[in-house]
Amino acid sequence: MAKSRLPSGGISVRTGKTLVITVLSTRGKRIFVEHTRFHSNSSAFLPRDPDAADEGIDRPREFSNDAFWDAMGEHNPRYVETAKNGQFVPPEGDGGGSRRTAANGEGLELVLAALRFLDTHPDHVLLVAGHTDRAGSEGFNEQLSGERAKCVAAVLAGDRAGYVQAVKAHDTPEADGSMLAFAADSRGFPCDPADPTRPTTAEIKAFQKAYNDDFGKSIGVDGVVGDQSRGAFFDVLEAAMASQAGGEDALATLRTKLKFVDDNKKTLGCGERFPVDRPDQDGVASLANRRVELLFFPKDRRPDLQAKNAPERVYRRGVFTFDRVDPETLETVEEARDEEPFTLSDTPAPADGAGELNGELQTTMAKLQVAVDSSDPYEFLDHFDAGFPEFGRQAVGDFPNQRGDSIVV
Repeated sequence: MAKSRLPSGGISVRTGKTLVITVLSTRGKRIFVEHTRFHSNSSAFLPRDPDAADEGIDRPREFSNDAFWDAMGEHNPRYVETAKNGQFVPPEGDGGGSRRTAANGEGLELVLAALRFLDTHPDHVLLVAGHTDRAGSEGFNEQLSGERAKCVAAVLAGDRAGYVQAVKAHDTPEADGSMLAFAADSRGFPCDPADPTRPTTAEIKAFQKAYNDDFGKSIGVDGVVGDQSRGAFFDVLEAAMASQAGGEDALATLRTKLKFVDDNKKTLGCGERFPVDRPDQDGVASLANRRVELLFFPKDRRPDLQAKNAPERVYRRGVFTFDRVDPETLETVEEARDEEPFTLSDTPAPADGAGELNGELQTTMAKLQVAVDSSDPYEFLDHFDAGFPEFGRQAVGDFPNQRGDSIVV
């Protein structure tokens, strides 16, 4: 068996011979824009988690599930009394869970981290790769992922026109509502939507008027989110980025270090082909898969993005492996990789039963320490309350879901 570099003209192997091919991979770096979380079917880059609650969890509220309280009252009256009447104490540093704590925009911090990484690693270049979950058609997801990547690239480069076009391609009322909420928090505009999924004409007008007053502009105050309002959204994002970067001049200096793998193809739409969550299941709606990846390559080992199979060359060929970059420290964390060489061999199939275990497979499981009362499905709460009295007097936290109910804390 011989080991050598793979010849450019291809290889041929005789039957019965074994050839070990070791592919030398290039280690790149990446930042996941995952905390920004794009809305479903939207290409708009959002500066923070759009699922953040409106009012936090520090306001006790009557739990609306009467059937739950009836069952609890029958078997665990002490828990009902302490849960309903006790005072909820939010965890330290939580800020009440309010979306107000996200006014600075954690998504923008990720974008700035990419600029700072390129500033400290001038030997690297950037590719912005967009991804979707596996719900919807492949064709739609391919387009959507490309526009998401273009939107993030526009925010990185300060490209107002590019941002407007990318958002316009797949805009949704939910994305507009999230931007109105961000403008209310970061600029103090009186446009905080009562329902961020359905901003009203009056709320959009309030944003347009406040934007004109604050930025000295004159966009139409018509209550419709068009290109002018999308451009205004970009200006709000740009102002927040400049503030976090240390000023407009500091942001402009960082952007001079922005170098792409290919200036003619700065982004890559990967559709649903490379999921990180449940890759074996089609049709899955997943926040984890709904993402953009900021990929950094050494300048001398960059991928060919003009190739028709460019996404496969980046993700599937094994030529590139990526270490994750911590956005706060800019340090890299090496991700797991397979070091085994790729082997081609022509060998006979094993005989039936070869390699199988002899005898029956046996497993054991530990028994539960406390028997479960089949008539009381909430019996475990009584034991928890006895073992952890400091947590037993928690009130019902205000975690509204889509149906308007709350959950027990």
